[in-house]
Amino acid sequence: MEPQGYPEKKMEKNGLLLGESNEQIASKVKGYLQEIPYAVGANNHMGSSFTESEEKMQPVLQILQERGLFFVDSMTSPKSAGFRLARKMGLKSGTRQVFLDNVQNVQAINAQLQQVADAARRRGSAIAICHPHRTTIQALSDDAPVEKTGITFVYASQIVS
Repeated sequence: MEPQGYPEKKMEKNGLLLGESNEQIASKVKGYLQEIPYAVGANNHMGSSFTESEEKMQPVLQILQERGLFFVDSMTSPKSAGFRLARKMGLKSGTRQVFLDNVQNVQAINAQLQQVADAARRRGSAIAICHPHRTTIQALSDDAPVEKTGITFVYASQIVS
């Protein structure tokens, strides 16, 4: 989804743009779901500009709702309309509390895991998102830091409501 600062700030070639019609956006989202037919939900990887537009989020969330999928708002903007609109539509949804791997370093990721554990203890659950980077996978594979946090990993589909 289109970030603040686009086009100077790069994004994927097949991303959703504010300048596209709602029909174009719906068509792209349907195409994404054809590429990943077993998806049970979706989240925005980028989209600090796009998610602020309720009008543009509507067709995205409508497709997810029609398919019985959930939406996790990555909260790339504090003004995101994604989660609020998803709730209004009755779509299962949630928001990201912690981003694990802004810093590509196992120790930094372990510190973020501690933040997730703290948030989960306060809230009852927490959603963290990350990339499949080597350091992220290493941090998540190392049992010791995870065991120290006292958290249990579950699928996002088990947390959204």
